[in-house]
Amino acid sequence: MTCEEEYDVLGKKHGYVFEVDPRTGGNVNPITAMGRFEHEAVSFDRDGLAYLTEDADGPHGCLYRFIPNRLFGGKGSLHAGGTLEALSVVGLENTDLSAVQTRGLVLPVTWIPVPNVDPDEGETTVPEQVIPLGATPIPKAEGTWLGNDGQIWFVSSRGDGPLATDEEDISAAVHSGQIWKYDPYRQQIELVALIPKGSKYDEPDNITAGPHGFALACTDGDDDQWLIGITNDGSIFPFGFNALNDEEFAGACFSADGQTLYVNIQGPPGITLAIWGPW
Repeated sequence: MTCEEEYDVLGKKHGYVFEVDPRTGGNVNPITAMGRFEHEAVSFDRDGLAYLTEDADGPHGCLYRFIPNRLFGGKGSLHAGGTLEALSVVGLENTDLSAVQTRGLVLPVTWIPVPNVDPDEGETTVPEQVIPLGATPIPKAEGTWLGNDGQIWFVSSRGDGPLATDEEDISAAVHSGQIWKYDPYRQQIELVALIPKGSKYDEPDNITAGPHGFALACTDGDDDQWLIGITNDGSIFPFGFNALNDEEFAGACFSADGQTLYVNIQGPPGITLAIWGPW
């Protein structure tokens, strides 16, 4: 899957998810049932449900769940439609996810159906629809990935706090990265790691999980760019540093056998790296 982050380009509707096939090119038609908004990333759980992050402001984005009409239907099946819902964290009514500042805190969640998944220009956007209904705003919702334990990792890249310079960046509290896990079986989320303001490992973006007992996130801060490891107990450790330039790492993922990590450095020049173990 590939996600459009731009919402409108030259008067044409954008902000969709598309299917990509490395052999045949996939389907060029947008999967409209997965919503029209500022998509960042998509992951799937073991039951075939999709989770979509939204890197938006004014208001902040949300985390969405898409339940396909044709579960495990194979190529093209997502175009058959489904149900799109937004995450609502119990106890966080009238605030955003940055308000959670206690690592290890577990919170129950519910899901709110999206009334209009494909709004036209001038119509109420998806987050503007669901946040008044109780969906939880997430500042800078970025990467998401399926963990080996069946849980869904997702990232809030930063919270600029109530005194943010830009009104669209105002959030309940300040942080430089939250790493979350969603448990689809217990219907709860856990704050796995909290990166404080001033950390050199600030603003995690894309995230991936390999078979080696930790996740890897690509940072996108103002200064140095890192690959950082995140363990299940919330420990963060440096894995890689971009010594070439100040461009961010992006799109980290492991090969099917878990032995090679692929990661990009955004350009110019655009570079893809292959990193071998031992792990």
